[in-house]
Amino acid sequence: MPSHIEKKANELGCHKGVTYVYREGSYGSSGMPASSIGGKRAHRFGDRISFEANKVKLGDGWVAFRPPSGGGVAVRNNKASTPYLVNNKDPILGDFDNADGLWKSFDEHLQGVTATPVRRKCQEILEVALSCQNKGIQTFSRKDGFSCIIKGLKVAQLHIKPSSFSMKLASYSEKSMSRKVNRLEVKYDFDSDNVDSVVTEDIRQHLLQQSEIILSLRKEGSIGYEEKWLHGLLINKMKEGGLSELGLDFLRYETSLGKIKRNIRFGRMHADILARERSTCSLAVVEVKIRSSEMKEAVVQGLSYVEWLNTYKAQLIPRVNKLDWDVNFEPVKLYVIAPGSSVPLDEINKIIRDYQGRIAGDIYSVLLNADWHINEGLRIMDKRIVHGDF
Repeated sequence: MPSHIEKKANELGCHKGVTYVYREGSYGSSGMPASSIGGKRAHRFGDRISFEANKVKLGDGWVAFRPPSGGGVAVRNNKASTPYLVNNKDPILGDFDNADGLWKSFDEHLQGVTATPVRRKCQEILEVALSCQNKGIQTFSRKDGFSCIIKGLKVAQLHIKPSSFSMKLASYSEKSMSRKVNRLEVKYDFDSDNVDSVVTEDIRQHLLQQSEIILSLRKEGSIGYEEKWLHGLLINKMKEGGLSELGLDFLRYETSLGKIKRNIRFGRMHADILARERSTCSLAVVEVKIRSSEMKEAVVQGLSYVEWLNTYKAQLIPRVNKLDWDVNFEPVKLYVIAPGSSVPLDEINKIIRDYQGRIAGDIYSVLLNADWHINEGLRIMDKRIVHGDF
């Protein structure tokens, strides 16, 4: 395969590099290719119409495919002879769009609620959630509200508006003969007229009950979502000042960044974690994968986030100062973290070379112990600069 095709596949974030890159029309014995661009796994298509709609040409007769559920095209075949298709285009990064809307704090969410009864109820729920931290419940501010997560599973989420808010409560139970779980979600809508339709104490009991259930499921190893679980463990360690070898303090989870357009719609990029280097106060992007063989995908994602932060640092610095993060952008650094025993350095270096001159900060690879999920014994096995001093 030509090197420039491999380069293009890495730029697009193809799962496992060029494993699912094809000569156009040659898709193996099944005749069905698998999607791989921007996904955490490959999914084989079930019909020609769908894979043709999600084909991305890399050049010289080589192609890869987007997943319909991850930025690709969902084919609506209401009439068998006239399927609905949308042309694919390479992702386009949008212009800078209002830093104030990106990283709101809990206080800013509450201050934005103009209806006093609604604001009071939101504050009560937030205080309940924060009071349950010792039960393994993590509460994170999001763009339009906040959410509660237990061991990687979201159990509550609030979407806040000036005069109302909605709340989703999710309950989990074990699914027989599966590493997945049953999930039941209930949604409630609140405004000034029905702000007390759900008693705050009942929300507390929901959180505590789910904490007990999910902690039990995690001990039995009967559920997946391990990457999200690992996110939560790393964040707790950062908050506690632990993992001294890592040397990072937590700032924000699943951080909204720039808008990106795929096909005809704009979505938004999200960095796994934003953190602060303890020794330098540098802003750090942290991308986490569940196995070290996926580190190159983390580098592709992370470098695009770092580049966006560098591009718009003049607009972002006042916002960061308002949040009192005490970080500097000179330079923004990248940490890719995964459990495993080796780092795919050759593949990572190929990706990094494409960013020569556009990224100034160091890039670190961090290996964790592969048995971290046993008693949540998280350890740093290796930390190294894979590239620096551009």
